Amino acid sequence: MNIIVRVKKQILKFSMIPKDSRVLAAVSGGADSMAMLHCLRRLEKAIGFRLGVAHIDHGLRQTSPRDLKFVESQCQELGIPFHFAKVSVRTESKKRNKGIEETARILRYDALEKIAADNGYVRIATAHTASDQAETVLMRVISGAGSRGLRGILPIREGMVIRPMLSVTRSEIEAFIVRENIPFTTDETNMDTAYDRNRIRHVLIPLIEKEFNKSLVPALTRLAENMRMENEFLASCAEKASKLSVLEAGENRIAVDLVKFNRIDDSIKSRILSSALERFEKPPRISQVHLDSMIELCGKKSGSKSLDIPGGIRVSVGYDRLIIERKNRKQRTPSGQKHAVHVTGPGRHEIPWAGAIFHFEPEDNVQGIELHIDKKTYGYPFIIRPQKPGDRVAPPFAPHTRKLKKIFIDRKIPRETRVTLPVLCHGDMVIWAPGVRPVSRDFTKKKMIRVVIILPASFALQTDDRG
Repeated sequence: MNIIVRVKKQILKFSMIPKDSRVLAAVSGGADSMAMLHCLRRLEKAIGFRLGVAHIDHGLRQTSPRDLKFVESQCQELGIPFHFAKVSVRTESKKRNKGIEETARILRYDALEKIAADNGYVRIATAHTASDQAETVLMRVISGAGSRGLRGILPIREGMVIRPMLSVTRSEIEAFIVRENIPFTTDETNMDTAYDRNRIRHVLIPLIEKEFNKSLVPALTRLAENMRMENEFLASCAEKASKLSVLEAGENRIAVDLVKFNRIDDSIKSRILSSALERFEKPPRISQVHLDSMIELCGKKSGSKSLDIPGGIRVSVGYDRLIIERKNRKQRTPSGQKHAVHVTGPGRHEIPWAGAIFHFEPEDNVQGIELHIDKKTYGYPFIIRPQKPGDRVAPPFAPHTRKLKKIFIDRKIPRETRVTLPVLCHGDMVIWAPGVRPVSRDFTKKKMIRVVIILPASFALQTDDRG
């Protein structure tokens, strides 16, 4: 099948380009990107989009000025808008403590996205080929990636970056370049086996093709496609399971209901944890090994109940909760800095440091944890505050005098949760706290103050409290 036809089929199959939109092609000047440029140029009218080109200078090679001039001149010849950006990979690599290849990739995409945003492009096309796909999958097999990693290079990345050449091999591109007499530049670093990808490309793949499977590239691309489709299905299953088991998923903290989580199949558990970690302010780069360790921790009956994973993340199990959080994150405000709320009459009171809401004498349709207080014995004002060391609950709000801390322990409320729980007081007496069940009393409705308390879902407490 003609390469241009294959590229068109790939674009239409994945709905890569909205009609009448602008597409920015990332062109280095090499054979792959020049082939993509000419394919997209010939498909502009047929598919209905406008093409532009971006060239990124990584500052790694002495021949970079030559490549810049070449790509710019080709764009002028074809009448295509040209954009350029330069990034400092070596400098940023040292600053970020990341490898050259990874830093180059991050900076390249950042630069492309900025050019696109500044100039009204809605898609960025990169020239990843089927051969690149095979190399990526093989690299991930070697590193022990899970099924998500074996998807390889996705046809569409984050809705913005498209890969229209992903069904075409490098050898097919080379034949297309010769047949169509398309000029291109040669990147000498592509032969440098100091880079992992180049060793895979020039050493490992030829060896496997010679000794084991001459059709290795098609086999690995089929594997990636199968993994992509299976992962789409499993991702939908994980999303449903996540809604039931994940209690809190913030920028620096995740709380999971361990009882519900442990009932889920391990393949879904990995996706739930991975997706939750992606919501972190700075998502950590973790492998399937780390996910497996987290899942194993969840099922432990004894031994260590915590572990550390890359990115300064601490994973711990307490009672029936799995907590994943950054060790150096800003902790919740200490108790002494949480302002007590004074309640002098009916109304709605928000408790910001607890994420809770207290309704005093609300309308009947307000639902939550209910408390009924005898007006004659304990009337307004009330105080809502954090717990204090030594807090006790006394009759008639408990069968007998008990330490609040002991009640929290009995109810298996994790320590990190306790410090953010609000308690309702009358003077120095604790009237209600999560886990406290006031003793039922035969009061008439007219003599009662009805209080409805709404706690955040992350507390997930079994507080069927009625008074």
